[in-house]
Amino acid sequence: MMMSMSLQTIFYIVGIIYMSVHIFLLLICIALLIYIKKKMTHIYEQTEDIVKNVQTSVHHPEHFVSTIAMSVTHAALDQLGKIFITKPKKLRN
Repeated sequence: MMMSMSLQTIFYIVGIIYMSVHIFLLLICIALLIYIKKKMTHIYEQTEDIVKNVQTSVHHPEHFVSTIAMSVTHAALDQLGKIFITKPKKLRN
């Protein structure tokens, strides 16, 4: 037995499906916007930190120079330690 639906019922069903799909798409778009906003905020904060570090290096070069000097000194001391400190030789029986 074939069930016939009226034109009005078909329009209601199509309308409900249309609204459901669009509400679902709207929720996805809102979630995507929130995700993008969080990522952009994170990138902004990282960029702000980089700019702050560069400004500190420009306005206070002694911090930058002291960091480089400490690195060079540490490397030189490591090389001197390798040259002058030798491992003791094993005694033969």
